[in-house]
Amino acid sequence: MTDTDVTAPLDETVFGMWDRLADFRASDIAGARHFFLETLCYLLDAQNAAWVGAVRMDRHDPDDPLHGWRPRKFDRLHHTKGSKALVRAKARQLEDGKPDIVTIRRVALAGQFRVHRLDDLAPEGWRDGEFFRNYYHEAGIVDTMWAGIPVNADTELYLGLYRTRGHALFRPEDCDRMAFALRGLRWFHRNLMLAEGIGVASSPVTPAEQRVLSGLLHGKSEQAIAEDNGQSVHTTHDHVKRLFRKYGVGSRAELMALWLGKAV
Repeated sequence: MTDTDVTAPLDETVFGMWDRLADFRASDIAGARHFFLETLCYLLDAQNAAWVGAVRMDRHDPDDPLHGWRPRKFDRLHHTKGSKALVRAKARQLEDGKPDIVTIRRVALAGQFRVHRLDDLAPEGWRDGEFFRNYYHEAGIVDTMWAGIPVNADTELYLGLYRTRGHALFRPEDCDRMAFALRGLRWFHRNLMLAEGIGVASSPVTPAEQRVLSGLLHGKSEQAIAEDNGQSVHTTHDHVKRLFRKYGVGSRAELMALWLGKAV
């Protein structure tokens, strides 16, 4: 970490992060997200971070404990074996509609900005249970802190920070620090979801489509995008057409306008 001095006062560190995020090009959303998660870890003395995009399904079982909310995209700062196992376990539970009690309580607050430590939501004795033992303790994770951020009525973004063995648990004031760092970034949270096609496009954007999308946002021609990705112009054009359909736009200008938050 070189561009943001985490030893500076909290407000200066956060303002520096906001300014740096504003300088990232729309086409470099992956780089911006990595910098964002890395800065949050330094700011809050966390050893790893996770990003989850979730949507609320139109149709769901009335008895669904998550009220239709399901994850659609995961990303982690460090892809450790332990974090992968925990994310996969939670993903399976969420898709099956059988989440742990902490997740149920977190999702029950959907629609409002919130930040919680693990112990804010876990019932007494939960740390002694099988889930914590198998997916936290075994992975060397001692605590987590998650923020839930509404993007629109049916889309939420979740940001999680992890502390590992040998580090102290998160404190209540850490929630305040995380909330302060996140509240001024609604535009960025929206762009993260937009880049993945979560809650905006008719279906999630595939990795191949994301590479083409990056080229479009860079202002490159389809010929240049095809050369960059080692594919034919015909294949690239097919990706462009699918992207336009998914985002409900008819031109590059309309596509870029989504990132600018206005209509053309």
